[in-house]
Amino acid sequence: MLRQKIQLLSVSLSMGLVIGMTSTVNVNASEIDSLNDFYDYYGNDFSVEEKEIIEGVFSNIEKYLEPNGLDIAIADGFIPFTRPWEYHGTHWFNPSFVDLTNIQANPFLPIGLNVDKDGQIRGGFWAQELYEPITPLINNLDLANIDPATLTQLYGQYQQTVQPIPDAFDVFGDEAQWHTHKNVIIENVGAKNEQGELDPYLIEFRQSLPNEDFINELIASLMSEEIVLGPVEPADFNLDYPYYNRAISPGFYMIHMWFGLGNVDGLFAGINKAISVPEDAINESQTFEDGSDGHGHGHGHGDGSGGQDPQTVPEPSSIIGLVGFALLGLKKLLS
Repeated sequence: MLRQKIQLLSVSLSMGLVIGMTSTVNVNASEIDSLNDFYDYYGNDFSVEEKEIIEGVFSNIEKYLEPNGLDIAIADGFIPFTRPWEYHGTHWFNPSFVDLTNIQANPFLPIGLNVDKDGQIRGGFWAQELYEPITPLINNLDLANIDPATLTQLYGQYQQTVQPIPDAFDVFGDEAQWHTHKNVIIENVGAKNEQGELDPYLIEFRQSLPNEDFINELIASLMSEEIVLGPVEPADFNLDYPYYNRAISPGFYMIHMWFGLGNVDGLFAGINKAISVPEDAINESQTFEDGSDGHGHGHGHGDGSGGQDPQTVPEPSSIIGLVGFALLGLKKLLS
């Protein structure tokens, strides 16, 4: 594996003028199946505190890196909540790993997994509330009689309750970059196809809805007998897991960790250009309903807007940057 990585870096150096900073080379040698593979790829110069988190994560997820890891994850309660996305794969989520009424990040336990087109787990993600939990606000209102315009106004005030950026991965410094998702609606949660299998293609993930649209859909969902809306409706344990068929979130922080597929852009990079996806994978920008092109995963520590902060997302902009990056990777491999 070490020899393959050295050869890859040599090729990157020799072809740098051709591939440039937008290269999407699929690095087969970066597949990670174990903690040893992880350190082979990312190096072993992590601090004691960083290793405590990394090895804690692996104690929980290493079984998912096996060839049948997705089946194991499904047995543990993972369900899809997006279709396949470019540079992400399909997002699978475990509702039982977190309190949905107040999502907080446990650094040792990702609540979600990134799955490639072959059903292999390539990374995971954590989430945490962007605002104060919304459930108390909803439960204290008479939604059947409230004017949607009034609720939209109240919701705008609620959005002033922005929470601090999570500190779960602060030991990794600026490398651990969180981004945000806002006004999210996930439809057909837990949907299965005709073969009785969980099917990501039946999921509709929408985000960045205008506030008025988000509130109108919230009220319509709560008034519908056919919709059980998590997390703001009580769980009905007589229903099939996950006990609701639609989910909403005013907003949450998210961070990725690529523990199953090495990422040349870093362990916590927002995307992994080497992940394999089906030809019909969508771009995340297609899920933004406010007309924007999405946050582009320029994951700065910024203001919760999801916008790119170039000062916190350094990328090589010339062959000099590419050469420096490759030499740094070579140094880590040989250390």
